Amino acid sequence: MKRSFASLIASAAVALPALLAAQTFPSKPVTFVVPFGPAAGADMIARSIATTMSKHLGQPAVVDNKPGGNAFIGSQAVLNAPADGHTVLISSNSPVIFNKLLFKSMPYDSIKDFIPVAGFCSGSVVVTVHSKSRFHNVAELVEYGRKNPGKLTVAYSSSATQLAAAMFQQLSGVKMLEVPYRAFAPALNAQLGEEVDLLFPPPDLVAPHIRSGALRPLAVTGSKRMASLWPDVPTLQEAGIKAYEFTFWYGAWAKEGTPMSVVDKLRNAMLHALDEPDGQKFLAANACEPMRMTRPEFAKFQQQELEKWGKVVREAGIQPQ
Repeated sequence: MKRSFASLIASAAVALPALLAAQTFPSKPVTFVVPFGPAAGADMIARSIATTMSKHLGQPAVVDNKPGGNAFIGSQAVLNAPADGHTVLISSNSPVIFNKLLFKSMPYDSIKDFIPVAGFCSGSVVVTVHSKSRFHNVAELVEYGRKNPGKLTVAYSSSATQLAAAMFQQLSGVKMLEVPYRAFAPALNAQLGEEVDLLFPPPDLVAPHIRSGALRPLAVTGSKRMASLWPDVPTLQEAGIKAYEFTFWYGAWAKEGTPMSVVDKLRNAMLHALDEPDGQKFLAANACEPMRMTRPEFAKFQQQELEKWGKVVREAGIQPQ
């Protein structure tokens, strides 16, 4: 009996801090750290959620862009903050999944040092060229690229779009000159200025330029067309790049050690905010499908993604740098 009572007391002592943390959280505004610059997809979804967070959490959320360093700077900023839920990483899958596969060494372990909070949505990107480009479809681009290795240029601003470009080259047999940029905005400006041939941008950020006629979409990277945006634009598989499928997804992560009661409170508030008009507007503009996973399901999905893309990286012969 004494032992059972002692065990009960010990269990209560462990559970009480987490319970109290949930009751007092948040005690100040929550910071959404986005490891990319303004106008990136992760920035847009963070802002769409932040607008109504106070309604669901009782405190406002502010977006803090910390781009550069292959998303290491922003990710590390979250790990440098207290594990109390007031500083959260809002990002695409790039820093968590692709960085782990594309870099030999990182200042942190993107799987062990972060707790998956919530998955928001998943979608595909577009393959674009300038409207003055000689290429009107993927077949023309591939034919030219195979005959002129290294002449085509492709811009990227994250490990995700780097991998998308690498997969395209590997599966199409086209060798291109890769041009890295610190953030998406300068990469987009480079294509608008006819400085690079190819770009793999998120839909919402190039839709205005496609509508204006400045850019031309050649294909989308998912397994399905974006019927709500460009129903006539084929998938890369339809365009002849067999087995090509590249999707992105957005989510939130907290620092390891954050009380699970706080993590659950954050998750519920974020998903409710995503259901608000601003969140729904983002989903529609990006043809981004809601993920609707429980926290354990999101953690399992993340591990499956790591295994899936690890295989892709190995088969494509991409060497971690």
